[in-house]
Amino acid sequence: MSWIVFVLGMVLLAFAGLSARSALDLLPTELGLFYANAAALAACAGIITLSIGALIRRVDALGRRMILPQSLPLAANVAETAPPSETAPEAPIDAEQEPAPRSLIGRRTANGVDYSVYSDGSVEVNAPNGLRRYASMDDLRASMAPAEDED
Repeated sequence: MSWIVFVLGMVLLAFAGLSARSALDLLPTELGLFYANAAALAACAGIITLSIGALIRRVDALGRRMILPQSLPLAANVAETAPPSETAPEAPIDAEQEPAPRSLIGRRTANGVDYSVYSDGSVEVNAPNGLRRYASMDDLRASMAPAEDED
């Protein structure tokens, strides 16, 4: 598909060259000024069209890179199949225990507490009493739930 855009850009640049050459002989006349303006417009359009063709090629290359084979497990599947932790669900995760780099998905502030959610499902809570990390949103909710009396 990008080659069609490249061809169109080259045609526009060729038209710009022909129009500029025709404008040289007729420049003092109105027709010469028209050809000069057409040449400038075609040259700009040709350069922009070639740039769009280059962008199409880059996006196609990135799209091919992002397609993952179906055999690779996703991060969510790995977290579900991981062995259960020996710590209580409300215990925060130590910074040294984080195995892989993660990226920030979203940030929110509520009641003076900053919440950060990461791509691996973990949550950081920055409250006035310090920073705590949780393995998942469920662990955070479990730590915030009031303790139920067991009889």
